[in-house]
Amino acid sequence: MNLDDFKYFNWAKRGMLWLQCLLFLTFILGFNFLSAKSYIRKDLTQKHRYSLSPESVAYIKQLDKPIHIFVTVPKNSPKEEVQKIFDDVSHLLKEYQYVARAHGKSIRVEYLDVYQQRKRTEEIAKRYDLRHENTIVVTCEDRSRQVFASDLYNAKDGTIEAFKGEQVFTSALLNVSEAEKQKIYCIVGHGELQPKSIDPVRGFSRAVEFLQQRNFDVKSLDLIEYKQIPEDASIVLLVSPQTKLLPYEVSKLRQYLASNGRLALFLDPLQPHGLDDLLFEWGILVDDKIVIDVGEDFKSSGGDLILRNFSDHAITQLLKNAQLPLLWGLTRPARPDPGASNVSLKRTPLIFSSEKSFAKSNYANLEDLTFDPDKDIPGPLAVATLSEKNIDSEFQIKLPGSRLLVFGNADFLANNRFDVLGNKLLFSNVAHGMIDRDRSLNIPPKPIDAYQLTLSRKQLLLIALNFSILPASILLLGIVVYLLRRR
Repeated sequence: MNLDDFKYFNWAKRGMLWLQCLLFLTFILGFNFLSAKSYIRKDLTQKHRYSLSPESVAYIKQLDKPIHIFVTVPKNSPKEEVQKIFDDVSHLLKEYQYVARAHGKSIRVEYLDVYQQRKRTEEIAKRYDLRHENTIVVTCEDRSRQVFASDLYNAKDGTIEAFKGEQVFTSALLNVSEAEKQKIYCIVGHGELQPKSIDPVRGFSRAVEFLQQRNFDVKSLDLIEYKQIPEDASIVLLVSPQTKLLPYEVSKLRQYLASNGRLALFLDPLQPHGLDDLLFEWGILVDDKIVIDVGEDFKSSGGDLILRNFSDHAITQLLKNAQLPLLWGLTRPARPDPGASNVSLKRTPLIFSSEKSFAKSNYANLEDLTFDPDKDIPGPLAVATLSEKNIDSEFQIKLPGSRLLVFGNADFLANNRFDVLGNKLLFSNVAHGMIDRDRSLNIPPKPIDAYQLTLSRKQLLLIALNFSILPASILLLGIVVYLLRRR
């Protein structure tokens, strides 16, 4: 064998090695590509924390339009609780994307970094009216639903007990993917707050815009022009009437409630409303008094009420969990009537003044803050109450029926107060809660279990040795093989 033959075989050997490396690399890339496209995932956690329920999967399979989700929770936050929110949300949204991709649906998730993507973040914030940090926006075409961090957890006594993100996100997907808008009618003709007015005191266009951005269709309703409340009314609102409703107008509201209607009344003090008989029928008492609160933490510097006490109800639960107060002006009691005898009614007081409050009868002199035990009502006082009638089905199941929600204040919906503290969140909960838009999905919250492993130094050293034996053995074997090959 001459020198040229030796060189030829040497080059051929090297070429085969490179070809083998290329084939191996191609195999690895192809395998990774196929595994990324076609794979099976199994949730091995004890309580299936990272799996979607069959109900959520069924709803995702029915999506016929692409979903775009914007997450403004920072990825690397120095705050432990914010980082926890990001981890929970990101893991859950990956499950939604996986299920959607497996069934040919589109759910796109975009994470926005406020500091690195300032322009994009400002664009999304302006488009969807984002006013709170750590917000997730679920969108479909021109419809959107905001999810706040406080929506995602069940908390008790300041301790997070369960993560209910799947229930919240599935509900949001259903809401934004619905083409048909829920209709809300605002009664006009009695000096109410005007739905289209930008006046800071007597307009509530901000609240109307807020509803429209959440797939509600808001219309004005003059009871004189209609023989009855339109059948497509999901909710009817009466916001701060300045004169009494006529008897035949009240009769139309009564008929509407009799047909499973949902009516929300926002009644300012010092103004007649003509609804006493209707309220009596529904077991709610709206006193002609002014709520005075002398508690230090329940009165603003301007004299407005700061309301911090909420019941455990879907409409007020988020406010209670987030400890987010309300700021109201002059307010009257709106409480369950202690003399009501209708057992078919379920009456729930939602918002309360403090224990140091009272309802003052002589409101001609509001500077006098003395309590008159003969005329005034001691606190705490309910200033918002919900009265419900359930329907008994043929299967002995109680179904949601008519609802009457009464507030002893209306100015928190005015343009100059709507964005203050928890006022907007309360109104959002009212709109969604009155029509069961946050469906009672059969998706239980997933409990958050905390595990703590306590080890002594000896135990920790033993574990470290056990975990290091195999890597150390492999390393030692590699060194021995290397030395033998060098010989």
